[in-house]
Amino acid sequence: MRTNQQVVEITGAPAQVWGNILVPARGTIIVKVTGDTLVGTAKTGLEKRDTWIRIQNIDSVETLEAPIYALLGFGGFLAFSALGAFSNSSVL
Repeated sequence: MRTNQQVVEITGAPAQVWGNILVPARGTIIVKVTGDTLVGTAKTGLEKRDTWIRIQNIDSVETLEAPIYALLGFGGFLAFSALGAFSNSSVL
């Protein structure tokens, strides 16, 4: 057994998966590596979910942030520019 029991913790916001798209959800998520166990706690609304996963070896850790608001703003800009181009057409 190892004597150095370091605790590594990552906090963030949970997401729901719809197809291949991550949709942000309200709540918080905490993931901790304690010894040889990965402990996850997710709180969304009235639900609290705890997960314990025993791990053998951690080679790497990756975190990801999705700029969903920038994509939403870009999509809104494209929609309004299309409406502006449609309103200037001779069809109306």
